Amino acid sequence: MLRQLHARGATVGAPAELGALKEWPGPLLVYEPTLATLAAGEAITTATRLIVLTADAAVLQPWVDAFDPEHLGGQHLPAAAVVLPVALVRRTMVYFTHHLQSGALVGGRLWELLLRRLEELYHHEQHFSPEDLLALAWQLHWPPDATWELYRWAHEHLPCATLHPRP
Repeated sequence: MLRQLHARGATVGAPAELGALKEWPGPLLVYEPTLATLAAGEAITTATRLIVLTADAAVLQPWVDAFDPEHLGGQHLPAAAVVLPVALVRRTMVYFTHHLQSGALVGGRLWELLLRRLEELYHHEQHFSPEDLLALAWQLHWPPDATWELYRWAHEHLPCATLHPRP
């Protein structure tokens, strides 16, 4: 299918070539995505639409929860009614959203406060998954670097499944 699209003039690239797509001026087709390639696709602000094709719909769940995209066919994944329903965790993420959107750097003092607070909440029975954090960060329009760094941190510091690779 990708060869056919390329033959018709479509630009076809791999996750390693995402740098060339940073200024993509139209719909972006993401074929067999990982959470990392979805995060990279969401970071391309000039893309007018993300169109996702995959046989493994389960990998899309955090993205679907965050954006509730239009379903075009195949297995339908309903979006969660509330992304990350743990109130204290949601409040913490919302509190830090403004700081991150206004230029606070990942790795800075505020970032460390956020991570420490999330770790405290997790170990005091406020359980959530790295995918929950990723979906909420997407929904809150966190900067792409902060979104992915939070997801990576959660996999390293909280008991959970294996990390999806970064593009």
